[in-house]
Amino acid sequence: MALIMGFGLALSVIQVTVRDAKHFIDVFLPLLFWLTPIVWVTSALPEGVASIAAYNPVALYFDSFSSILHAGVVPDTRDLLLCVLMGAASLLIGLLIFRKVDDVVEYL
Repeated sequence: MALIMGFGLALSVIQVTVRDAKHFIDVFLPLLFWLTPIVWVTSALPEGVASIAAYNPVALYFDSFSSILHAGVVPDTRDLLLCVLMGAASLLIGLLIFRKVDDVVEYL
């Protein structure tokens, strides 16, 4: 949830301050959906493609959730720690961006 809140804070400010950001976001979000293991499973991918898919920051969350829900296996401590760290970093960066343009946000 913190990861998405951080993305949302940053994207909301970018959407308001950069005129063409809407077009980028309209293309990027569906692309992120299809590149995230929501409708496919990472273990079914070939080795080379799976290593590329590992760079998706949201993929680790969905892999952890699917291992709990489908296999009944608790994810590795490293994966859970990475989820917490990525969420905290995203939230921190989103808040920093949001506060940096505080005058624009107050104006709206």
